[in-house]
Amino acid sequence: IPPYAADTLTNYEIGWKTQFFDRALRFNGAIFWEEWKDVQYSLPGILGIFYTVNAGAARSRGIEADINWRIGDLTLAASGTYVDAQLTKPFCDIVNGCDPAAGGSIIAAKGARLPVTPKVKLNGSARYVARFGDGEAYVQGGVNYQSGTLSSLVPADEAAIGPTKGFVTADFSIGYEWDKFSIGAYVQNIFDERGILSKNIACAPSICGAYARVYPTKPRIFGLKAGAKF
Repeated sequence: IPPYAADTLTNYEIGWKTQFFDRALRFNGAIFWEEWKDVQYSLPGILGIFYTVNAGAARSRGIEADINWRIGDLTLAASGTYVDAQLTKPFCDIVNGCDPAAGGSIIAAKGARLPVTPKVKLNGSARYVARFGDGEAYVQGGVNYQSGTLSSLVPADEAAIGPTKGFVTADFSIGYEWDKFSIGAYVQNIFDERGILSKNIACAPSICGAYARVYPTKPRIFGLKAGAKF
């Protein structure tokens, strides 16, 4: 197996930070373009031992932003990211290159989508705070979305392992704060959505793909909390 070279990442980014309505509305964001040369990637070898190779070049471009709007006792917040990540050069046989006439082959074509990274991630929340007695009571709800991902850059391996699907989770909390103390209750993942964050395997995809290990979101969690500041 040939030795692999160091990879390099060059990032171009332009962003903004803005405030409106006497700082009640904040809107920040950034547009980015990343060039990744000599992408390092792990391929499965014999006995499930993975080895590292250089898988050509890739480009990742997208936008990320967050907004926070305070309307009296109500605060609305949201953030999101969109990423388009793909190969800009084909990933070829590490010994013989891309030309079939010379014994080479294309493992993943130019334009192939990079694995693991979701194209879209979004989250939003609403929090309402009101004076009650000697303190403040609050109620808050939130929702999170993540689109599906690929598990492997290599098409044959991806077919064996399979992609992850997009999913939505929601959270809720309520509480009361006074003086130096606070109490609260919360529910994470209210609907007990079993979204899959990623998958991996312990041996060659052709053998272990059907038995891939999955990494799920946390199940529904109920909790109580109390605190004091000193």
